[in-house]
Amino acid sequence: MERNVISVRRDSSAYDAIHLIERERLRGLPVIDEENRCLGLLSAFRVCQRLFPARDDASDARVIEASLPSMVETFGGSVAAGRLDCQNRSYLLVVAAMRAESFSSRLGQYKPGEVILFVGDREDIQRNAIEAGVKAIVVTGASKISPDIRTAAEKAGSS
Repeated sequence: MERNVISVRRDSSAYDAIHLIERERLRGLPVIDEENRCLGLLSAFRVCQRLFPARDDASDARVIEASLPSMVETFGGSVAAGRLDCQNRSYLLVVAAMRAESFSSRLGQYKPGEVILFVGDREDIQRNAIEAGVKAIVVTGASKISPDIRTAAEKAGSS
């Protein structure tokens, strides 16, 4: 038995956990709670399965359980508008790499309050998502966010 076990807390970001596994060359990493009780084991194999699922299970890989602040930390991002819910919740990751019309019909298949949208500088898609009630929008590619979009997100409660 080892007294100084390398571990992560349950609220650690996936990014930090994966890099710790890599840096320490571990096959598994204990996940602990506030009282240092083991909650489970994060294995490199399971992380790979999650990141690269079988084709039949690929849609399930887009569902994550996390807090919005941990996602911001994992992506190295910043919050441009809105307040972040600190509770761990289930979210569906959706990439908007399509025409606005296609996006609208696709978004209608989901519960918008559970969607985290990834989009570039497509202001039409951003506005559509905010109006639909999407929980959070990740604007990629260091794209600027217009003041109108920022205001609309604040008013609608989107982050």
